[in-house]
Amino acid sequence: MKATRILLITAAMLGAVVLPARAQVGFMAGWNYSTPSIEANGSSVDVGNSSGFNLGIYTARGDLLGYMLGLYYSQKGFDVDTSRVNLNYIEAPVMAVVNIPFVRAYGGLNLAFEISCSIENAPAPNGVPFFCQQQTETLDVGFRVGAGGKLLMFTLDIAYVWSATDVWKTDDGSIKHRVLQVDLGLRF
Repeated sequence: MKATRILLITAAMLGAVVLPARAQVGFMAGWNYSTPSIEANGSSVDVGNSSGFNLGIYTARGDLLGYMLGLYYSQKGFDVDTSRVNLNYIEAPVMAVVNIPFVRAYGGLNLAFEISCSIENAPAPNGVPFFCQQQTETLDVGFRVGAGGKLLMFTLDIAYVWSATDVWKTDDGSIKHRVLQVDLGLRF
């Protein structure tokens, strides 16, 4: 079921890239810096931040005002004591864009579909155990804001992505993603 959903979204996003005339198409790859918001037993939990990478394709259309659609692979996670949680997603952002020569600013909805979750040394933040298979949500709805610059066909983008929904929730705790992304890319 999860694989079918991801394939349908991928096909729709690729169709959006190919169909629009005069649309800009771009490829990007970069670094994720995850700083999740974790609460356990009613208090905030300090966890180690985690680095990962992201890779994706997007299409943008519009002059001064426009839109941008993307499809990205994104690694997120966190560290607790000697343990590490790795969460991998396919993200599909849908954003409004303001274009100024050589610079753009964007913001909008970020839908992320979990494709894998692994735990090294099974963490228990403040005594609340975390299990990938039973407790993570496969859909993470959130927001993305960012800005980017272009020189010739090369781009540099910085974006911040955060969850509006809990990616993990029990009566004793919850986790929401907070991710800073720095990407280099090519835009045509």
